[in-house]
Amino acid sequence: MNRGFSLIELVLVLAILSVIAAIAIPRMSIASDGARITSFATTLRQFARACELYHLDHKAWPPDGSSGLAPSELKGYVDEQAWANPTPLGGEWDNETADAGSVTAAIGVHFDTSDATTDALMRRVDKLIDDGALISGSFRKLASGRYYFILEESDTTANKAIATDISELLGNMSLRRD
Repeated sequence: MNRGFSLIELVLVLAILSVIAAIAIPRMSIASDGARITSFATTLRQFARACELYHLDHKAWPPDGSSGLAPSELKGYVDEQAWANPTPLGGEWDNETADAGSVTAAIGVHFDTSDATTDALMRRVDKLIDDGALISGSFRKLASGRYYFILEESDTTANKAIATDISELLGNMSLRRD
């Protein structure tokens, strides 16, 4: 009596393993993207808190720096090596001060290019941090390839945003009464 496996049995086992692999590999990729997005958001929040601590200590925001280089003023507030390394999603860490339109201070990432894939990835970050829309809220796309967590805006813009929020809230309240 032959106790080995037949060729058909081996082919069947390989086919089943192939189907399992085809299902598992994309799921692992999605989980990996989720971990990178979470890591990015966590590091962004840490850098934002460091800038806020600097602001409390010095009554000013850290000066604008070059992408990928932590401003020397943040020494002791941030891990300079973590700032110098590429972000978990690619691109370089950056801070902006008073040169981003109505934004007075912001911290974020600067990509060399911007495409639909980058925007989609940053929208996933935005959903984790904020409202999921890169044109509003505290995490925004300020320019092509530049996505920032807003630390402070000029009062005029903030007042307009508050007025818009209030009018939308009042509009929603009147709709609910009907």
